[in-house]
Amino acid sequence: MAAREYRQLTQALKTALKTKKMTYAAVGKSINLSERSIKRILGGEDSSIGTLVDICEAVGIKFFDLLNLVNKEEEESYALSVEQEELLSTNMVHFAVYSGLADGVTPEMMLKKHPVTSKRLSGYLRDLERWGLLERHPGGRIKMTYRGSLNFRTGGPLSAVFAKKELHLLIDQGLQPKSAERVQFLTATTCDMTRETAEAFKGELEDVARRYRLRAQTDRAISAKENLVQGAFTLGVVAPFKSWYDTLRIE
Repeated sequence: MAAREYRQLTQALKTALKTKKMTYAAVGKSINLSERSIKRILGGEDSSIGTLVDICEAVGIKFFDLLNLVNKEEEESYALSVEQEELLSTNMVHFAVYSGLADGVTPEMMLKKHPVTSKRLSGYLRDLERWGLLERHPGGRIKMTYRGSLNFRTGGPLSAVFAKKELHLLIDQGLQPKSAERVQFLTATTCDMTRETAEAFKGELEDVARRYRLRAQTDRAISAKENLVQGAFTLGVVAPFKSWYDTLRIE
């Protein structure tokens, strides 16, 4: 295994330990190694595949799943066609069904949670299949045709309808008083800057967003569902920008 891949693997294992709230000592005890040995291995000191497999088992993840995760250079994300966005933006219930399926909610779970009949839900699934968003298979099995995070097309039908609603909720919740249960940060600034500064800002924000989407992708792959919390973030810069209060009349 290449040194770079090994470092990525041990970093993913350390992330798994944090998300599962496991200590080096607890992992070492379960596989008859000292806490110091676990620290050295996860710190980048080369170790046998067998030992890494043992650590994975102790943490509660499959070694090959971790390998597949490490070998993914790009985040899993997708954008729908304009036609698909238009169909979903004008059929909100279909969008709710589709987004639920994309998040791992099964049709059976939807029937229990929502006041929808099996016949009506089957109709929604049939429509989504006709639109190329999923495939239906025998036994009620559903296969999504897209994987990863849905990126709304800038200026597209979904961003015009749904993103505005989500952004309104995000800002509203971000402005609420902080609580111990919520990880919360929201900042908004208007300032004068050069075009070069604006371009640099844009590039850094894109990199931050990508890195944390990738990290969230890792969290979802290696963490138990009960340890995950739904989060949202919006990053952006617009320059030149015309504020709404520029239109206010001073009398």
